[in-house]
Amino acid sequence: MSKGKGEEAIIQRREKFSWSIDPNAYSRSLFLCLAEYEDYGMVSYSILSVKLRDLFSYAGYFQKPQLQLQQVRKFSGNNLPFFLGCGVWRSNILLGGGTEPRYDHGPYANQPVMGYFHHHPARQIYCFDKHTNEFPLKEMLRGNVQPLLVELDDKLYALGKSVTGASFEVFDPNDNEWSSLPYPRVDCLSYPFAIRDRWAIYDQYFAVAGRRILVSDGIASYWFDTADPKQGWRGLDEFPFMGSTVVVDDGEQFVLFVFKPSDFDVPHISVHLISYDFEYIKRDYSHVSLPLDFPKCCPGYLGDLPLSNHTLVHVGDKIVCLLVSSEQKWTFMCVAFQFIVNGGDEALPPLIIKFLPRSVLVDECIDMDMASSAGQMLGAFLL
Repeated sequence: MSKGKGEEAIIQRREKFSWSIDPNAYSRSLFLCLAEYEDYGMVSYSILSVKLRDLFSYAGYFQKPQLQLQQVRKFSGNNLPFFLGCGVWRSNILLGGGTEPRYDHGPYANQPVMGYFHHHPARQIYCFDKHTNEFPLKEMLRGNVQPLLVELDDKLYALGKSVTGASFEVFDPNDNEWSSLPYPRVDCLSYPFAIRDRWAIYDQYFAVAGRRILVSDGIASYWFDTADPKQGWRGLDEFPFMGSTVVVDDGEQFVLFVFKPSDFDVPHISVHLISYDFEYIKRDYSHVSLPLDFPKCCPGYLGDLPLSNHTLVHVGDKIVCLLVSSEQKWTFMCVAFQFIVNGGDEALPPLIIKFLPRSVLVDECIDMDMASSAGQMLGAFLL
C-alpha cells in the first residue's frame, strides 16, 4: 500500500533529525547499586556493572538478550546502616548515610522489628574505585538517610532526609572538611520514617540540573544554586514532582524526566522543560509511553516499608535508561530511548523518541548469602 503525501512528509521531517550514539561512550560501563535486608538485621550491599557496548550492541526492538552483570563489590554485616545513598565523586563509587534498625526485645535477643528505625542518621561514607579498592572519606557532620550524593565543581554534596525533614552538607577536598548548608523548606516526616500509612506519599525527591540541586515533597519544590549558596533555597512555583528523576542538558534547556509507578495510569515517563535561568518551566511538556510488555513495578517490602525497584540514568547522547527489577531477584529490564525536543515542527510530536534495543540484566548470585531477604535498588550511574 502506498503512503499518502501527508505521511511521506512526516517521514521526511523525522529523517531530518540526527540519531547517533557517540562511539566513545561504549568504553564506559553502567553501574548498579543494590541493597538486601535480611529478616534479623543482616544487610548486604552490592555494586554491579555492565559495559555499554554490550548493553547496546544487539539489534531488533523485540529482542531481549540476557546479559550477565559483573559483581564489582559486595559487603555485608549486622552493624551496617540501612538505606544508604549512592553516587560518584572523582570517578569513585560512593555509598553513604543511612539509618540504623531499632532493636526490641522479642523471642530472640536483639531481634530487630523491621520497618522501624532510629531517628539517628548514619554519617559514614564508603568510597571505592572501579577496581574495588576502598579508601576512607571523612564522615559527614550530621549524616542523613538515602542521601543524594553528587559532585559539583569537585565538591561532594549530600542532601538527604532525617526525622526533622532534611539534612544538607558539602565536602570540600581542599580543606578535607564537611560543612553544613541551609536545609530546604521541606518539613514533612519523610520516608522511611513516615511508615504509619503505607500509602502515604510523604517523601523527598531530588534532581540535579547543571550546578543546581532540586528537591520536592510532591507538593512544593525548591532549588539551590551551589555556585551562589548565599541565595539559599528558592521556590519553583507550581512544580511538584514525585519519583525517580534524571536531568539532561539538550543544548537548549534542561529536560527533566520523572518516573513513578502507578496502578492507575499507563506506564510512562513524564517530561518537563526547565530554562537555564530557572525562570521558565514547561510542566508536562510530553511523556514517554513505555512498551506494552513493560513489567509491573511491584515494590518489595521490609516489614510494612515499601522498597524501590527502579531508577533512571542518563547514559549520554540524549539517551535515558530506565531500569526496573522484576519479581525474580535480581533480574532487571533495561528500557533505553534517545530523544529530541521538537523545536516547533507542528507535524511532529513535541518529543521525538527512538527506543533502543531492550536488554535483560541478570545477576545470579546476589541473594545466595541471604535466603530470606528484601531487595532495594539504590541507584545507577555511568563510569
